[in-house]
Parts: sequence; C-alpha cells; structure tokens
Amino acid sequence: MKLDLFAELEKLEEALIAYAEKEGIEVIFGTNNQVRFKKQPRYAIPSKGSKIRKELEHILKKQGKWDEVQQLDTNALNKILLDNKWDEDLLKMIKDYVEYSESKRLYLSKKKD
Repeated sequence: MKLDLFAELEKLEEALIAYAEKEGIEVIFGTNNQVRFKKQPRYAIPSKGSKIRKELEHILKKQGKWDEVQQLDTNALNKILLDNKWDEDLLKMIKDYVEYSESKRLYLSKKKD
C-alpha cells in the first residue's frame, strides 16, 4: 500500500514539474494550496576517497586553488563553477571531473491571500 502511494506521489511530482517547465511558470495554484517549482543548476563532485576525487584535489592544489574550496568543500566548488570565478582553462579542466545537472524541486504551501 505504501509503495502504491509513493509511486502515485512520484508520478504527480513528475507531472507537476513537466507542467511547470512546459508553461514556464514557478508557482501552480490550487484551491487552498500552491506548489512552487524551483530548478537549480549543480555540479556533482566525485565522492571522497575515489581516484577521480584525488586527481581533482591534486589539480586544485597544483593550481593554488585548494584554500578557496576549503579542502574541497563541494558547495564552495559548485559556486565557483556556476559563477565562472576562475580562469577558463582551469574551469574546463575541473569540469572533466564533475557532472553538471539541474535539481528540480517542488515546495507545497498554503495559498496566500
């Protein structure tokens, strides 16, 4: 029973996201509630201890950028990549080690008068 409910909620969420993207809207209004849609770009950093993560850390240290990402603080590095804060060659090198995606989230709230 719980799996059926979870599957139904997942289908509903997918439908709401598809509708919001198709219509280019951020809020879907219901009778009493509203759903806010938010799409956020993000780079996925390799997991700790992985070989590719160690290679990425080596590049950052060699380029003198290690302190800026605070021992590879994934949020700090993500912001640097999204804002293109470093030179293009270094950003391109780092992007070989990360995966770009967009997270899509829905936030349910009471409808405001």
